[in-house]
Amino acid sequence: GDHAHARALLDHGLRSAEQSGALMQQARFGNGVGATLVSEQAYPEAIAALEHAIGRAESAGARREQTIGHFLLAAACYHGRRRTRASEELARVRALTEELGYDQFLLVEARQMPDVLEYAAARRIGGEYFRNLSNRTRRAPAEVVEQPGVFRVRAEAFGGPRVTVDGRSVAELEWRSERS
Repeated sequence: GDHAHARALLDHGLRSAEQSGALMQQARFGNGVGATLVSEQAYPEAIAALEHAIGRAESAGARREQTIGHFLLAAACYHGRRRTRASEELARVRALTEELGYDQFLLVEARQMPDVLEYAAARRIGGEYFRNLSNRTRRAPAEVVEQPGVFRVRAEAFGGPRVTVDGRSVAELEWRSERS
């Protein structure tokens, strides 16, 4: 089904990144493979894939990918009944987010694994960090309040960049100009 198709695409991307020597991309695709294996409950395979991806991220100096990899590895260990290792990986996630000074990028994975956040919060791994992260994953989006003379600008950077102003799509040529 969807997992098999996703896995095939991730494996293809990983092979391409390995052929070109792109360590950052290898780490990203490796994390994707690991996340897919976690969702398929193939925990031993996920652990091996994520350890490899984390190694590539470390070689590339990619702290965000390392953090995501460690979080996914913590999830694989938690579900695979390797709780001590899960706790160690969660402590590493906290240390990396402190080094980076931000963690917004981690919210996507955190929303998928509330049980791992609850485990970390209950054991106070990283102090109150995982409790706060858990609360942030459950927050409803802020309500949009219409105000006269105020524009709503939305910029998307994932995939192809897109900009909208008050719901109107702005052409790339227009938003890249010096006037904008």
